[in-house]
Amino acid sequence: MKRSAIVYVKQARQQPYYYCRECVMIGSARSTQKFIWRSLPKLKVAMVPLREVSILTEKQRQISSEVVETLRLKQSFHYVWAVTGAGKTAMLFAAMQQVIAQGQYVAFVSPRREACKAVSEQVTQVFTTVPHVVLHQKSGAVYQGEQLVIGTVQQLLRFHRSFKLLIVDEADAFPYSRNESLHYGVKQALTSDGLLVYLSATPSAKRQKQLRRGCYRSSELHRRYHGKDMLVPREVLVLNWYEKIATGRLPQKVSRWLTRVVSERQTLIFVPEIKQVDLVVSAVQAQLSVRVAGVSAKNGQREQHISAFKEGEITVLVTTLVLERGVNFPNVNVAIIGAEHRQFNRATLLQISGRVGRNPLYQEGEIVFFHGGMTKALRQALATVKHLNREV
Repeated sequence: MKRSAIVYVKQARQQPYYYCRECVMIGSARSTQKFIWRSLPKLKVAMVPLREVSILTEKQRQISSEVVETLRLKQSFHYVWAVTGAGKTAMLFAAMQQVIAQGQYVAFVSPRREACKAVSEQVTQVFTTVPHVVLHQKSGAVYQGEQLVIGTVQQLLRFHRSFKLLIVDEADAFPYSRNESLHYGVKQALTSDGLLVYLSATPSAKRQKQLRRGCYRSSELHRRYHGKDMLVPREVLVLNWYEKIATGRLPQKVSRWLTRVVSERQTLIFVPEIKQVDLVVSAVQAQLSVRVAGVSAKNGQREQHISAFKEGEITVLVTTLVLERGVNFPNVNVAIIGAEHRQFNRATLLQISGRVGRNPLYQEGEIVFFHGGMTKALRQALATVKHLNREV
């Protein structure tokens, strides 16, 4: 039985064998190896206490009930479209509780390992008696039969017909959205009578059409759980921004903005490419007497810097798209330098905007798109925020 949907061939010197490039991150998969799929035993039916750490809003309770109803009707799919900061995870706890109480298994997967850590922290508070495991490339954990699995979506390639309830967070985002192998893994990990739930703050245009047509059971929430609208980003034209940071200086408009806001709250600065992280870090250090650090996919101290930023030890954090989703900071401003870059599509811009104003204690903040020229993605992102705020 194959583990993923895509198999490539590699020519060895004496004998050819097949291997799968999609499985490299979770261990090799070659045609010379044998994989044995072990069914998970059904556990005893038991009461599962659900500790309420936050009170759901009326709309959150409605969506929670709709997902539970989908389970009751034995439907196979439910789509939840909720803006960033709407409290999507909390709305799934009732359905998770029901499945766990039946002695069956639940998986909650996300495209980012930082998001897995955040979900794990919530689950630990809510399901105090349910054993769970967090699986991703850096976790070092080994699955040992836990009833609740939290992990990156790639980890589902390890499971076969295992989960009665499988939740995919940010289902319309990279790497899941266009990866045939990951879709195959999700399908294979779900039991034949299981429920697949997609969560997303940024459904594609195609998906939105399907939702409007009622192609499957779905729920929508366009207001954050604390009741406030999403903050509308401000766009600022900055010409030749890259040439300026390459010489160790921030563009004047960026410099003025950062000098004004840095004393109010912490600041996240997004850049389109890894090579620009250190350039902006150096430019900020040259201008301001604050602690600044940079993170990217290639940064060996990424988790330490994120942790230090959460603790307030770092004032300005420069980052690539690794922090566009899945990580919550209570009180931040956000800027994008080079927002016209192709890396920043509509969905990405919306996710980055969603980092600001999430916390009920800190509902304000600034989001600024510093760009070298307006793009279709920038216009779409700004229009989407305004449209969703009107739909509330």
